Amino acid sequence: MTEYTLSKIPQLHLYQAIMGVYDSTKDYVGPAGSSKAKYIPKKLKISRVNFNPCAYIHDAQYIIGGCEECREISDLQFYYNMRNAVTMSESLWPWGTDWIRKDIGRIGARAYYIAVDKFGADSFNFHNECKHLRKS
Repeated sequence: MTEYTLSKIPQLHLYQAIMGVYDSTKDYVGPAGSSKAKYIPKKLKISRVNFNPCAYIHDAQYIIGGCEECREISDLQFYYNMRNAVTMSESLWPWGTDWIRKDIGRIGARAYYIAVDKFGADSFNFHNECKHLRKS
């Protein structure tokens, strides 16, 4: 997920209504409004993969909320978006060492996913107004 691909997702207008227009200078990674967020980097230093656009989508989905299944879907989508960011990121490493950058990026994506899965429930907006819970 890059800033360019962020502009291509169909739900962007909904996310912008909730979060405002994506601002690359703002840090969306980490628990919103928490002092702990400043210690979680938006860009992995070694691999140089930027997870900020992925976190922007994830934050909007957490504000929209839903049931436990919605949270799990949101967390998995966050993980897959980070994995895509690793795949799509430009290599800033010398030729032949790109696999190191990608492996470090995948490890970082997995670590962010585990942290969100274990500690993110407090930030999720739980409610029972989910489309998949409504009876036809």
